Amino acid sequence: MAFNFRNEDVFNSISGKKRKASSAFKDTYYVAHAYTAKTNEVINEIVFGTLNTKSLKIEGLLLVTNRRLLFIAVKKYKYKMLAWNFVDIRHISLAKKFLGFNVTISTSTESFIVAGIAEGDHEKFITSIRKMTNKNSAVTTTSTKTTQKSTEKIIEEIRKYSALKDEGLLTEDEFAAKKKQLLGI
Repeated sequence: MAFNFRNEDVFNSISGKKRKASSAFKDTYYVAHAYTAKTNEVINEIVFGTLNTKSLKIEGLLLVTNRRLLFIAVKKYKYKMLAWNFVDIRHISLAKKFLGFNVTISTSTESFIVAGIAEGDHEKFITSIRKMTNKNSAVTTTSTKTTQKSTEKIIEEIRKYSALKDEGLLTEDEFAAKKKQLLGI
């Protein structure tokens, strides 16, 4: 389900109600919306907070799209964007703090925190990430199984043609041609 920003209202995680979005949220949202429209991505959920990594501390939007997790920050008409694939996300957690919520995300290469989340529905956000990471891990598992089945089927076909060659029903050249065709050579 796509994120709805009608009337510039956004869920406030602290009060538990919809409120008018802050100007920083709005400015960043419109940049993020334009960027995701160019890349044919759909924004599923958004939270606004401060990204803390080893090398960076910046305020912006953390977005769950239909393809990946994005962080977009706007500073003086320029924007900074970071992206992570869902298959790389290893762990995600949520903690309530004095000034909002903190989301901690661990990927295959790094860990980072988005702190002070007050704008955006943190629970829907976490649910959306978990849904996308589960969906993408299922796709990866299915692709691996499909590849294994395809390989086994090709080997079976080659053995079948080898038996036909051994029985004299196929020539060596016909067998070699069929083998190359099956292997995609």
